[in-house]
Amino acid sequence: MGREEPAEGDAAAARAVWAAGDYEPVAARLQPGADALAAEVRRRLGAGRGRRALDVAAGTGNAAAALARDGWSVLATDLVPEMVERGADRTRAEGLDVAWRRADLAAAPVPDASQQVVVSSFGLVFAQDPGAAAAEARRVLAPGGVLALAAWRRDGLVADLSREVAAALGAPDDGRRDSFVWGEEAGERLLTAAGFADVRVARVPLPWRFGSAAELRRFLGEQSPAHAGAVRRLGPARGRALLERLVARHDRWADRRGAVDADGGALVVSALAV
Repeated sequence: MGREEPAEGDAAAARAVWAAGDYEPVAARLQPGADALAAEVRRRLGAGRGRRALDVAAGTGNAAAALARDGWSVLATDLVPEMVERGADRTRAEGLDVAWRRADLAAAPVPDASQQVVVSSFGLVFAQDPGAAAAEARRVLAPGGVLALAAWRRDGLVADLSREVAAALGAPDDGRRDSFVWGEEAGERLLTAAGFADVRVARVPLPWRFGSAAELRRFLGEQSPAHAGAVRRLGPARGRALLERLVARHDRWADRRGAVDADGGALVVSALAV
């Protein structure tokens, strides 16, 4: 697979989406998934002791920071320049061994077999071509290295919301970009075909809590890039209609007081490079 910089059109589209909300509240909600990735890497390989790890689609560095705290020397990459800047500021402030580069997850800027770990916290699972993304992860891993992904289950609250957004945007249902496949048999086949073995899947508690409908509406309409971006893309009338449908979806998970305390529906998927 080529290693060119991402096309400007793709980069612009990604920037538009991830600039649509305040990402930090989202990152905070996703942190338990990144911590679970670091724990799985430790179970597989022990502490980092200065060995090299790559975090792809790193966002603002949840997984990169968790690995660096466990002794790994991490390169974190993301397609969106703003994410790279924020992540670099974050890890620099913490004094962590994390370098940052802008790069497409399908074209990692590292040599073949140069990494002991590849992680991605709810990032690689959205690759346009899952098979190619898995193959790229295998390319950069040395034999015996570990790929660890935080992914979504089909039965969680996040999946429920994703279906509503996809329907509103008219997203094609061609099966090629199924972001929920990674923890299923089809995902194991995909990883095996890319050169991985010993695939393990574990559920991860990911609390998705909102104290009120107003808090929920603000998160969806202003903070979460995926949801806020979809609302804005649809325009005022259709965007408001989507936001109402998203809030209604959450209402299915709320208690009598209107508070939501649900499981986001996360998984950790890990495999060994062979």
